Amino acid sequence: IFRDVYLYSTADAYLQDVFANGDVDIDGGTGDGLLSVDVSLGFALEQGGNGPQTDFRVDVELFDPAGTSVFQGGVPVDHSFRLSGYRCSIEDRIADGARWSAECPARHTVVVSLLDARGQVLDVRAVKIGFRNIALREGTLQINGRAIMVRGVNRHEHDDTLGRVATREMMLKDILLLKQFNFNAVRTSHYPDCEGWYDLCDEYGIYILDEANIETHANYPTLCRDPRWKQQFVERGRRMVLRDRNHPCVFAWSLGNESGYGENHDAMTAAMRALDETRLFHNEGELKPGWRQGCSLWSEGRRVGNDFINPMYPPPAQVDEWAAAEDRDGRPFIYCEYAHAMGNSCGGLNEYWDAFEAHKGAQGGFIWEWVDHGIRKTDDQGREYWAYGGDFGETIHDANFCCDGMIWPDRTPHPCMYEFKKLAQPVGVDAIDLAAGRLLVTNKQFFTSLSWLEGTWELAVDGAVVSRGNLPPLATPAGASEEVALGLTPPEQQEGQECHLLIRFRVREATPWCDAGHELAWEQFAMPWAGSMARPAAPVAEVTVTESAGVTRISCATLDLDVDTKQGVLTNVCVNGSSVLARMPELCIWRANTDNDGIRAWSGQGRKPLGQWREEGLNEKQTLTRSATVSREGENVTVTLTAVHTGKGSDKTFVHAQTLSVLSTGAIRVDNVVECDTTLPSLPRIGVELQTVPDFEAVAWFGRGPHENHIDRNAGTPVGHYEGTVDEQFVDYVLPQENGSKSDVRWFTVDNGNVGLKFTAEPRFEFSVRHFTDEDLYRSAHTHELEDKRRPETVIHIDHKQRGVGTGSCGPQTFDPYCVAPGTYRFTYTLSAFNV
Repeated sequence: IFRDVYLYSTADAYLQDVFANGDVDIDGGTGDGLLSVDVSLGFALEQGGNGPQTDFRVDVELFDPAGTSVFQGGVPVDHSFRLSGYRCSIEDRIADGARWSAECPARHTVVVSLLDARGQVLDVRAVKIGFRNIALREGTLQINGRAIMVRGVNRHEHDDTLGRVATREMMLKDILLLKQFNFNAVRTSHYPDCEGWYDLCDEYGIYILDEANIETHANYPTLCRDPRWKQQFVERGRRMVLRDRNHPCVFAWSLGNESGYGENHDAMTAAMRALDETRLFHNEGELKPGWRQGCSLWSEGRRVGNDFINPMYPPPAQVDEWAAAEDRDGRPFIYCEYAHAMGNSCGGLNEYWDAFEAHKGAQGGFIWEWVDHGIRKTDDQGREYWAYGGDFGETIHDANFCCDGMIWPDRTPHPCMYEFKKLAQPVGVDAIDLAAGRLLVTNKQFFTSLSWLEGTWELAVDGAVVSRGNLPPLATPAGASEEVALGLTPPEQQEGQECHLLIRFRVREATPWCDAGHELAWEQFAMPWAGSMARPAAPVAEVTVTESAGVTRISCATLDLDVDTKQGVLTNVCVNGSSVLARMPELCIWRANTDNDGIRAWSGQGRKPLGQWREEGLNEKQTLTRSATVSREGENVTVTLTAVHTGKGSDKTFVHAQTLSVLSTGAIRVDNVVECDTTLPSLPRIGVELQTVPDFEAVAWFGRGPHENHIDRNAGTPVGHYEGTVDEQFVDYVLPQENGSKSDVRWFTVDNGNVGLKFTAEPRFEFSVRHFTDEDLYRSAHTHELEDKRRPETVIHIDHKQRGVGTGSCGPQTFDPYCVAPGTYRFTYTLSAFNV
C-alpha cells in the first residue's frame, strides 16, 4: 500500500459527495463565472420506512481567491428528497473576473454545509475550484475561449528510495521543475495519481489529462470487447471521475493506455459522462492503425470516447499530413506520447515544434516521459547507483527501459530539458532589422501580458560580451506582438570574428514557483556585421626535418612531431620538449550506443542502428594497412598518413587519409578525407579520436553550450564562450552511453595549467572530452562501474558529423538530415599549442 488510507466517522446524515464546478460563459459572451454545486447525501440510517423522517438544508458559500465571500445560497430539502436520489443542486452566475488557467491559477473556495431542520450543522465540506471553460471550438482545444498549446509530459509517480510512494516534497519538486522549464500539462500515465498531486496542479497551474488505471497491452483488441471485463472498465473510470472532478486542473479524462477501443470503452465513457459533462475524453486506441481497430488515423473515427487526434510516436511530418488532409474530422492533433526521452535523447524536438506552430489545431502533446525509474542501491564497495530491471535478482524484466525520463531519479534535469524549455518558451523574438536593432517580440502566452517579465540584451564578439542593455518595459497582450528598438552600435571586430546578439527574458518578481530573475526565455541572432580590423600576424619560425633511428622529426618553434614512416604512424607530439598526446588522432566510426540506437541489454535489435553496427563490427575496428610520407612544400612540411580499416568480420572498408601540414606558425593543419564503402549502413560518426597525456583537465570552447548538445538537439544551447573541467562535461546517464558532445563548435582548448592545445575548426565541428573511451562506456551497465575505469588521460573526439540522438528507443529513428550516410567526407581542423 503506497497511497494514504484513512477512516472517518460521520453523523447519521452526512455529505456523501460534493461536485463543485466553475465554468465560464464563453458562448453567451458575458464571461461570467457559472457556479454549479451538486450534492449527494448519505445516511447511516435508512430515511423512510421505520427510520427517521426529517428535513434538511444544504447551504453553499463561495469565497474568491482573496477570501472574500462573493456568493451565499441554500436549498431547503424536505424528507421527500429521497425520491430524487438524495441529491440537490445549486447554480448561479458569478461576476467575479478571476479565472483559472495554467498561467493564472486563481482558485475559489466552495464551502458546503448540511443542516438539520433545527439549523444544527451536521457536516461541512470545503472544496477549491477554479472558473474555467473547456471546449472544442473551430477544431481546437480551448481553455476560456483561447486555443492553447499543450506543453506536456507523461509522468509516472516514482521516487528513487520510496518507489511508488509520492511524498509532498517529491511532488512539489516536480511542480517547480515543470513550471521553471515551461511545461504546462501532464498526462497521469497510466493511472490516477496521488490526490495531493491534483491539489498542487490546481494551486500552481498545470493542465492534467487524468488517466484511468486500464492497460491491456498483450490483450489489446480483446478485453475491451469482452463483456466479462465491462464492469472493470466502467468502475475504474467512475471512481477516477468521482474522486477528481472537483479539480480545475483536469481538462480531460483518459480511458486508459494501450487498451484498444471497444464496447467496454463505450460503456465506460457513458458512465463517466453521466458523472461529469464538463471535460473532454481521450482514448488513443480509438484511432490506432494496425491494431485491428477498424478505423483510419484521423477520419471515420467512432469518437464516442475520444475528442482528439492523439497518436503515439508518429514523426512530425504526419502533423503536416494531417493538416493537409481533406477528410479531417475537426478534432485537434495532440500527441499522446512523442519524443521518447530514454537516455541521451529527444532529438528532433525542433521539428515537432515547428509543426505545432505551423498549423491551427496542432496543439502539442506529451513527451514520454518525466523521470528515470531508477532505484537507489549501494554496491559492496559502498558506491551508490541507480538500479533497474535485472538488478534485483529477477529474470523477467526490461533492463533499463524504465530509465526513460527527462530528469534523473533524484530530479536533476537531463540536458534535453533545456531543449524543451527553449522550444516551449512563452516569448518569441524575430528580427525586423538586425543591424538597426529592430526586433519583433511576440507573447506566446494565452491569458497574460508580458509585463511580469523584464528583457535584457547583450552583444558578444567571439563569445566575449562587449555591451549590454535593457529592453524597454513590455506589456504585450497575450497572443500579440510589438516592435522594440535597441539602438545597437556595431562593436570593433577583427577579420573573421563573429558577433551575436542574445536577448533574455527573466521573471521580474518572485512567483510561487521561481525566484525573481529566473530566466524563462531567450533568443540569439548572428549579427550581420563583418570585422574590418586585421588580426595580429602570428609569429613564424623555421620548420626543420631531422631523421634518427627510422623516425622523422618535424620541428617548428615549441612543436615537435615524430613520424615512423615504416610503420606508417605518427608516434609522438611534443610541446616544449614534453609529450602532449598519449594517443594520436585515429579515425573513429563508433560510439557507445545511446538507448535510441538500440537497447544494449535486449535481443532482437538487429534492425536498429546498434544491431546494424555490430553486424558490421564497427565496435571492433580492424586496420588492414598503414602508410606515411613526409614532404616539403616551401616553408611548410607535410605528413600524409593513410590507413585502411574494416569492422571486425566485415570486408567493407574505410580509407582514411590525414594530411598534416606543419606550418611556419607552429600550428598543424590536418586535412582529412574518409572514404566509406557505400554499402555500409548509416554510421555512428565520422571523426577522429585522440588522447592527451594526463592532467589536461581544463576545457574551453566557442560553440553551443553550456549543456551537452547534438546536431538534432541544439536549439536550447546558445553560441558562446564556455569553460569548465573535463569531468564537468560528463553526463552520467543511468546506462553509460555517448554523452557530453557539443555542436557548432568553432574551436576548443584543453590545458594542464602550463601548456594548452587549441583545436580550430574550418568552419565547424563537434567535440567531446572525457576520461573514458567509447569501449569503457559500452562495456558498463551502470555509471558507478566507470569509477574503476576512469583514465587520467583526456579522451578527445573531434567529429565532422555525429549521428543525432533521435528518439528511436520507442519512436522515430534519427531524422535523415542528422544521419551519417556512408560515402566520402572531407574535413579540416588546426592544432596549435599555447602557454597558459
